[in-house]
Amino acid sequence: MRIRGSLLLSGAALLAGCSGVHVESNGDLRPEETPALTWGWASQAPELDPEQARQLREEVAADLAARGLHEARGTEPDLLVSSSVDVSVRMRGTNEGYDYDTFRFQPMEKFEQGRLTLAFTDPRTGEVRWEGTGRRELRTVSRGVDIASSRFVPTGEPREWDVPDTVRAILNDFPAPR
Repeated sequence: MRIRGSLLLSGAALLAGCSGVHVESNGDLRPEETPALTWGWASQAPELDPEQARQLREEVAADLAARGLHEARGTEPDLLVSSSVDVSVRMRGTNEGYDYDTFRFQPMEKFEQGRLTLAFTDPRTGEVRWEGTGRRELRTVSRGVDIASSRFVPTGEPREWDVPDTVRAILNDFPAPR
């Protein structure tokens, strides 16, 4: 099966280890062909700060090297690696609601969810050969009571995105032996 487009993902989300990263992946690379392949960077997520971008580059390079893939130097790579990031704010309720007279109140939280996608593209055909996306909660943004209430109080929590852990979780699905 060939993959077309930049973001085709399988329907099932898998929990990768205990890291809290949910990984989805899809592709047509076979484990027997990957060790002979070379790779190079096509683009990197501009949304990452310089330290996170460095961590991403280092973790991808180390993981692929451990699998026998080598970064192309001075030649066209067999696979171009690109990364993208998306951060969205989501809302969830807890099961700890309480009643006050006839009104039901339910504690709510707004939280940031980050998605990091790594895509491996054939530079000759432009086809995505394998793609993996890791989703993880980055921080709780605010807390409030009931979805109808606009009174959410900011938590002041810093955004914590463990980029190396997310990259490892994504590449754990990559079809090449370690």
